[in-house]
Amino acid sequence: MQVGDPQWTARATETEGAQDPLGMTRVLDRLLRDLLPGITTISPRPRYIAHHLWALRDVTQRADPDSRAQLMRGLYRRERILLLAGVRHQGSDSPKSHTNLVGARTAHRLFGDDSESLSLDFSFLSNRSGSYGQNYIGPLQTMGLVDTPEDARFEQVTERGEPLADAYADIAERTNLPALATGDAISVAELDSIAAALCPCAVSGADAPDREPLRTLYIGRDQPEPYAAQARTRRESLALMLHTARTGGETDTLTPSNLLDVCYYGAVIADGAPIEAETPAGLVATAARWKALQAHDYFRYATESVLTAWLAYLKTTDEADATLEAFKRHARAGVVCDRMTALIDSDLDLSPTTPLESLVSAVWPDATAAQLVAREPLSPVPVTHAASEHTLDTELRTALAGREWTDVHAAWPLLLIALALRYTAPSGPDGEAWAWLSARTRNDLSPVRFCGHLRTHLEDDLSVGEFIDWVIDRYIIERGVEIAAGKGGSGSSRGYFEQTGAGWRHVREHTPNHWGARFGSAVSVLRDLALLDPDSSTEAVTEAGRTLLETEGEVK
Repeated sequence: MQVGDPQWTARATETEGAQDPLGMTRVLDRLLRDLLPGITTISPRPRYIAHHLWALRDVTQRADPDSRAQLMRGLYRRERILLLAGVRHQGSDSPKSHTNLVGARTAHRLFGDDSESLSLDFSFLSNRSGSYGQNYIGPLQTMGLVDTPEDARFEQVTERGEPLADAYADIAERTNLPALATGDAISVAELDSIAAALCPCAVSGADAPDREPLRTLYIGRDQPEPYAAQARTRRESLALMLHTARTGGETDTLTPSNLLDVCYYGAVIADGAPIEAETPAGLVATAARWKALQAHDYFRYATESVLTAWLAYLKTTDEADATLEAFKRHARAGVVCDRMTALIDSDLDLSPTTPLESLVSAVWPDATAAQLVAREPLSPVPVTHAASEHTLDTELRTALAGREWTDVHAAWPLLLIALALRYTAPSGPDGEAWAWLSARTRNDLSPVRFCGHLRTHLEDDLSVGEFIDWVIDRYIIERGVEIAAGKGGSGSSRGYFEQTGAGWRHVREHTPNHWGARFGSAVSVLRDLALLDPDSSTEAVTEAGRTLLETEGEVK
């Protein structure tokens, strides 16, 4: 061990901690809070928003609770009926989605004994505030639908939330929900009579009283000033998903990666071929932010792939043999250099001692390291190019899946360099989105920080091998130790490796993944609001969805 090497002060068990070993997932979370405000991974069904607003008001008016605990008990009783109706409707022939019904597993067990009636004295969440407190309170607050006045004992429906509570009150009255919620049991026959109207999937119907108010909430244009910015971004993000869905014709294209490719390259790859997908004029600014998110996701995947290779190396060596220098030699070996030039189809005679500027200039045609240092605009390569981020990322994913470590070490530096070339001189919407990404990075790693570091390395005349060593030292070893010790931000997470007196030690596994959080929830919102066909077997954009796209295409 040398002076300056990171040291661990404690050993932790294998199962503890969050899956964010280098602190970059939290940056992604910050970006997604901006891009999809009010839509989280656990709040995908819009009708729950309307139900909880009505229930909050109904319990307050009918029971006048003197504590929040009493209020929560009232909400819980009303949600039991919603849950049972939804699960009962799940057994119908409706093609609409019945996913994310909170407590569905418990409800299925209740229906399993073929009784003619069901007791309402059951628990479906350990959190006795139900999905209100566990899943939807965050979105309700984010979108300004509930608030706690200074002199109030608990939260109340705001003026902004009242139209939704009013709309749902019509459903509650037609299904006799308030009376049913006060009973000790409910008959299966009665559930059958209300299931189609009360089920969360029913909001997509043209006759659903809450559909239009919910559309106004999620995609409406004339929002109160405190919520106008978030409403615009949410609306435009949802519109970009509709745009992605319609790019493929008969091909299913609505995936997280395709959404990002539309924003990043203006194209998607379907059946091995690119499909052009020019962004509508009114969506360019938000698309640029999704493009910046894609850049961060590429960066995160590349660096976490290095971590995974390091962990694999540690796992196959004894502590005494697991030296950091030996791992670096693997990462910059001659065979790795040969594979790098093959990936970018270059005739560069590459070795660890080759100047970094030579490799940077070889990655993209008509691009030089001097242009990157001088921040001169470069012509980006298309999605299908051998040295595009898409192609290099695909190579990296394939290598990582097959645990082909030579290919992993060849792909990740190229992917990082390609990223820096695309964002050499961001301007216009890209420049604004790059500044937004920088502001959300705080003290964490991101491609913005990497681009600055790469320019410094080029100015300092680093070699390819020195650059690889630097990334491993700073981004993997030092950053991993900082995050594990809780020095890289709020709270500590579990370490994945540690240094002992004998050498380095593997602690636990990590496999990097690409972004997907909140995407499924956003698609669920689109289907429930009938902007995308509620039948999940298709990706057809509805007339209302097409109207939204046409409007956003015209308005900048």
